[in-house]
Amino acid sequence: MIYSDERIRRVLRLLVWLIPIILLLTFTAAIIFYPEPYYPFFEYISMLSGFYSENGYVNITSSIIMIIGLCFCSIISSVISVLYFIKKSIRYRFTKATYFTLLAIGLIGSSFPVDYNSVFALLNKGGWFLFLLGFSFSNFIILFLRLARRYGTRTFEKSPIFFIDLSFVILMFLLILWFLISYFIDYFLATINTYLMRTFTEKIILICNFIFVFLLSIDDM
Repeated sequence: MIYSDERIRRVLRLLVWLIPIILLLTFTAAIIFYPEPYYPFFEYISMLSGFYSENGYVNITSSIIMIIGLCFCSIISSVISVLYFIKKSIRYRFTKATYFTLLAIGLIGSSFPVDYNSVFALLNKGGWFLFLLGFSFSNFIILFLRLARRYGTRTFEKSPIFFIDLSFVILMFLLILWFLISYFIDYFLATINTYLMRTFTEKIILICNFIFVFLLSIDDM
């Protein structure tokens, strides 16, 4: 059966919407079962996936929740990527598929318990980096293509909607830049201030990406 472009786009948007929903449910459940207080803006999300909490308490339940939730989102991202690859009528499908593939790989990496061994810790840290970067770039590309589609090929009046769309693109670009700068500053300096900057940036990036995802229309897919 050959599905219409509109139906495929509806499926793609639904799958994209599922990612933040499942992630929010995963993070919430993991925090509930975390054996000690978790402070979102002062601790990495990856701490929820460890077999032990920061103070040494057993954290198996939260770890399993994180593994299941992140792997499930990775599968969804892979399905989105495959749909983009096989649906030839969708414009810029390879670009979109590439970033969702990056997102899927990052989600798999971030599901490894961060405190199991040095290899898992490296995979976890690399996974979170790829996930946040892939998530942000996929949203940036989709928002940028929306701007180009709506205003790039014809004369138009610069209405409030235009400036809203433009502000989304600029904000997403600045968030990506902020994320990369905070990551490399913390990597090279590794002070308490750079640590807090990265944990704060991680949450802001997630919140903004979650919001932008639900603003996407069928035509954006």
